[in-house]
Order: sequence, then C-alpha cells, then structure tokens
Amino acid sequence: MEAQIPTNAELQKAWHLLSLLLRIALPLRPSDLASRCVIFKAPIDYVAYLCSIPNSPICLTGDLLITPSVVAFVAFRKFVSNLTEIDGLVPRVGLGVFQLKRSWEDDVRSYCRRRNRLRSEFESVTAPKL
Repeated sequence: MEAQIPTNAELQKAWHLLSLLLRIALPLRPSDLASRCVIFKAPIDYVAYLCSIPNSPICLTGDLLITPSVVAFVAFRKFVSNLTEIDGLVPRVGLGVFQLKRSWEDDVRSYCRRRNRLRSEFESVTAPKL
C-alpha cells in the first residue's frame, strides 16, 4: 500500500488544530478537539487522520490523546532561530521590570525668552500680535 501525500489544505487544517491545542495547553481526545474546531467540519475520524499524515504538526499518542508532534517543535525551533538571525533589525525585548514612558518625555524643550517651556511637536506656534 502506497502512502498518501497530504494536500496543502490538509496540512493547514492540521496546523489549525495545533493552534487550538496550544491555546488549550492540554492534550485532548480527538472528540474534544473536533468539537472545538469551528472553521471547518472536523469529524473525529478526520481529526485522527490529520494526526497520521506525514509532516503533521499533531500526533495521536498511545493513550489516544492528541499532542504536538516533533514536526511542530522543529518548526518552532526554526522560527526562533530565524528571529536571532535578523537580530539587528528586530529590537530585543528584555525580561524584567518595564518602566513606562510618559507621553511628554519625548517632547522637545524650546526656549522662549527667559522661561523654559515644554512644547510638543503638535503644538501650534501662536501668531505674532500686530
């Protein structure tokens, strides 16, 4: 018997089921995952079939639970490694305590005669009196 090559639509449906599975963050039975799928009709046997196709991001364990497959972990690893390659273009997000910037901290300080005054970029300059 020859193995079937999955179509692009089947792989996209399997990736969608993975997104549902990751959102729930627990292994699920095919019936539970099928009931949560609202984008397309997913009978229980079709969900089990999507677990069995080659390069599927979900797999069916011996306990009949659906979990992320090795393909999903490899794809996530490639995604993260691609982020580090373009590190110069993407600003890093550090972990720790974030300090919020006030909206007026980036304003330019302009000097008018003897007193200092904060002026925003959007503040209009008053017309001279005639």
